Amino acid sequence: MKYLIILFITTAIFFLSGCGDAGVKIIPPSTDYIVSGTIPNWTAGTVKLKAVVKDTNNANGVIVDSTTINSSGAFSLTMKNIADNMYRVIRFSPPCSSYVSVTGNSKWSYPVEFIMYRDTGNIGTLIRTGPSFIVTYAYLNQVTGLSGNLICGIDTLEYYFTGVTGANKFVYLTDRTNHRTVTSTEPDGGQWNAVFIPVNKKKFLLRDFKK
Repeated sequence: MKYLIILFITTAIFFLSGCGDAGVKIIPPSTDYIVSGTIPNWTAGTVKLKAVVKDTNNANGVIVDSTTINSSGAFSLTMKNIADNMYRVIRFSPPCSSYVSVTGNSKWSYPVEFIMYRDTGNIGTLIRTGPSFIVTYAYLNQVTGLSGNLICGIDTLEYYFTGVTGANKFVYLTDRTNHRTVTSTEPDGGQWNAVFIPVNKKKFLLRDFKK
């Protein structure tokens, strides 16, 4: 059983304007999307972390930011812009049956991967979950609304989602058997979880992305 999980994560927009005769330049706060938190029960010490978006023109994907998870498990990533050619038309593929309405000519990116690594290569990923939900991230090329049902066998995703241009959070809430509601609002109780790759499985699960 597979769910078509689509994510969206925010693009940065910078403005530069002049002010007054003195020529003082006013730079509004950045609209970059911040992904941050602390991983509970962290015991892995200091580890590098990167946010990667798949790109069909680049087998290794594109790193939108990188940082360090400190010895307490805390981290912060600033999601940068992605290129226009990294967006895809929003489309739901068979075997799922789509009854989802999409506003305008909206496009999205592939899901963002949060990859933990050391100098020797990738060691695992970060995921965000809650008691009855999963959180994913991806980029949108414009303000987008998604509403309606995506039916995959006995499973249904019901969309009540409104996203902004750039980075967005998709929350998949299991509210009853074989049914998930998809929104942009995360309930209480979410946390980051580190999923480490077993040493003997590493080469099969993730490519190494070098910055």
